[in-house]
Amino acid sequence: MNLHYCPPAVVNNGLHVNIPELVASAGVDRWKDWVVGYFVDRKLHFSAVETIAHKIWDQFGLLDVLSNEEGFFFFHFDQSGRYRRVIESGPWHFGGKLMVLKQWHPEMSLVKE
Repeated sequence: MNLHYCPPAVVNNGLHVNIPELVASAGVDRWKDWVVGYFVDRKLHFSAVETIAHKIWDQFGLLDVLSNEEGFFFFHFDQSGRYRRVIESGPWHFGGKLMVLKQWHPEMSLVKE
């Protein structure tokens, strides 16, 4: 692996790093089969979401489940693009709670609507 340092620059009192195009495109390619979800109401515990997701979505090629502190869940599907069937087959309820799902894309903002 060849690592290169990309020095930050100060822009409008904030740090800004120019990410090389090769790195950005590799990241986009890695995340293209991910779905982002969040609960409209209170969220469920991660282990419950992970268990439920695998029970109902393994047939669609679910590989992995991640989450962040803001209450977003990230579902990784295999490379066949079967995640589209999950999004199109909704709405989905986990433990009686409505989950909003969207396909990940590079310009996505993690904002609950």
